[in-house]
Amino acid sequence: LTGIYGNAGATRDDIGRIAPDMSLLAQECKRLKTGIERHTNNFRTFSYKNSLVGVEPVAQLCLSEGGEDSHFLIVECIDILNHTAKLRKFAYFCHMINPLEKIQKAFRHYRAIKSMPMRLEFVVTDYCNLNCRGCTHYSPLAAKEFAPLEELEQSMKRLAGICGDKVKKVYLIGGETLLYPRLTEAMEALRKHFGTQRLFIFTNGIALPKMSDEFYATAKRLGFIMAVTRYPIKFDYDKVIADVRARGIEVEVYGDRSMTDSFFRFALDPKGKQNGLISHFKCFNRGCMSIVGDRLYPCSISACVGHLNKACGTAFKHLDGDYLHIPSITSYSQIQRLRDRPVPFCRYCIYPVDEVRYGPSKRLKEEWVEE
Repeated sequence: LTGIYGNAGATRDDIGRIAPDMSLLAQECKRLKTGIERHTNNFRTFSYKNSLVGVEPVAQLCLSEGGEDSHFLIVECIDILNHTAKLRKFAYFCHMINPLEKIQKAFRHYRAIKSMPMRLEFVVTDYCNLNCRGCTHYSPLAAKEFAPLEELEQSMKRLAGICGDKVKKVYLIGGETLLYPRLTEAMEALRKHFGTQRLFIFTNGIALPKMSDEFYATAKRLGFIMAVTRYPIKFDYDKVIADVRARGIEVEVYGDRSMTDSFFRFALDPKGKQNGLISHFKCFNRGCMSIVGDRLYPCSISACVGHLNKACGTAFKHLDGDYLHIPSITSYSQIQRLRDRPVPFCRYCIYPVDEVRYGPSKRLKEEWVEE
């Protein structure tokens, strides 16, 4: 009410004018009482000797519809409305903003980082059947290349032995995963080494109607889940998802990007002048532990930046600590540290990220690099 009537406060008549519906007014008064009690607690927290700087408690606020059959609504409250001028310098607290909120939020965020479940993403290809601007796998720049199955299986075996049941979800990912020519063999290998984990295939869904009966039979038998990302393209996602589910295969919509403005641009600083601690703390890609060849990276941007270097002549470099050589990993704690701590590559990542509209890539350096 003070927001409406300013420093003069509000009278009971004012309340009646702005809330003619008494049932709504009753709800509002109950909410107001709770809010005022919170104000009181906030002031007392800051040691003002239980005094609200001239704000006096009043008896009761009585509101009625009028007439012989009036029903009074009685609300115990503190007459804060008519003392606004005296409390202007305490507006920070009157609006119930916690002065420690940013610190508390940062601590909760840090704790969430430490406790987030581990997930592994085996990159089978960065080649894709879409051409999305700003792709974090740099797929518009990637050649039509595929990971050797033998190398993939060696990494699967090694990481499964080290991680055990500490990893709950494992992914086959691209590019577009469904384009991998030995996909069913990769699925068999992944289930062989990760026997109890939930296994996913990341896909934009476009190739699902063209997949063979063998693929679907293998997916159902091995318990694979289709993790579908919806894009703002002319494609009947609802029908395709329904058809896959009708085959007895679980589908999860991993990301609904069907709105054209639901995309982010993850720009890189070629000079590497960014604060790595801040970039890591605010990272959108944290936890996407990407396996490319025999290396384990903490995110897809770092893992796949070679495509950008090759196509656009950039020089984003990996230093010691940016990845783990999988045959050299000896403990799960090494993988955790790689995920939970900033790495040298974080110095390239610019935050906050930009919101951009979806569109086709022109394969220009400016899509990924902020000069």
